Amino acid sequence: MRKNVLMLLSLALFQVVFLSGCKQTPQEVKERQADYGDNSQRDEEVELEYCTLDELKKIDLSDIKDGYNVNLPDKFDCSGISEIGVLDMQNDSGHFDLKDKYVELFEIDEDTLNYEAVDEEKTVFCYSSDDRKTRRSFTLYDNGGLSYVSDLSYDIAEGKVSGIDTYETYNTYYDDISDKTIDFDGNSVPFGKILDSAADWPKEHLGIQDMEYGVTDIYARNIETKKGARSQMTLLLGMYYKGVLLDPYMYDWEEDGSEEDGTYKSIMKVENCNLKLNCDGMDKFSYVSRSNKYKINSVKSVDKVITPECAIRIINKYFSGFNKIDVSEFRVIYGLIHSRDDKGDSVNNTTTQVEGRPVYAFWINKENNGISDFGINVLP
Repeated sequence: MRKNVLMLLSLALFQVVFLSGCKQTPQEVKERQADYGDNSQRDEEVELEYCTLDELKKIDLSDIKDGYNVNLPDKFDCSGISEIGVLDMQNDSGHFDLKDKYVELFEIDEDTLNYEAVDEEKTVFCYSSDDRKTRRSFTLYDNGGLSYVSDLSYDIAEGKVSGIDTYETYNTYYDDISDKTIDFDGNSVPFGKILDSAADWPKEHLGIQDMEYGVTDIYARNIETKKGARSQMTLLLGMYYKGVLLDPYMYDWEEDGSEEDGTYKSIMKVENCNLKLNCDGMDKFSYVSRSNKYKINSVKSVDKVITPECAIRIINKYFSGFNKIDVSEFRVIYGLIHSRDDKGDSVNNTTTQVEGRPVYAFWINKENNGISDFGINVLP
């Protein structure tokens, strides 16, 4: 169980290496090496090596992780990836037209629904309802963002529970949950059964074109209420394209910004996942939250990518210094780069363009390594 990696995100940071690249180590990496102390390993360039997707899917990390000043995890699994490319996306729109569907789905009293601006400039609007009589609240944005709170989750939000004990946390990429169960209404329910339900429910009601939802993280909780203890499971779901997770931690692209080097920089908001569900029983979701919904305009596929070992060499050469870097997780994800407004701020409306770039992501324990938060762009 890895509570200090994704669950307590303040103890983690992400280093990112783009899969598609140029022939030599990028200039911004070399310019930043002064931040990490002297390292004799930096005397020579790291020549980039490539492999096909079929070759990537067969790579075993145990064959390459020795000989570097980096502690790598045991798992690196690309077998489920069927395509890699650069995604041209944008925030979805038209979800106000689906208002009646959501009102029926969440059993919202339409008389309690308001249409209102959420910013002072009145550029972003939403439908919202907070019905204390039925203990239900609901918010809908035109870009697909929504929130629904009811029952036990409503009581938690209102501070009407006396205690919350998160007794187990799991990451589905690494942790074996095959024998894990949770007690719902006196019945021992397997995690796997709940995860199947959690994946099917948004597919039916919150579908995303060309992509699918998958559970990434699990929190099992005991909630102390006035009527006794109740179990609840919180599930974080990410969006996947062809087997690759779209970054659920909301990276931002710093170009001519405070870092002054065009690095790929993480904002690290763990709650800013694509979809969050609180499950109070089988098919009983008392909390549903989605930040937005993407649609893919086009995909520029690539026929080769930088090898994982080449990415490890770059991390080893330019960031390991005298201390071994402790990598808790190493995998392929899509880094998301949002368009900016005329002030240079990241925007999040229905016209926002989003580029999904395939990256190698390294989850590194900041407490052990003390490394600042940035990544490496090796796209041409």
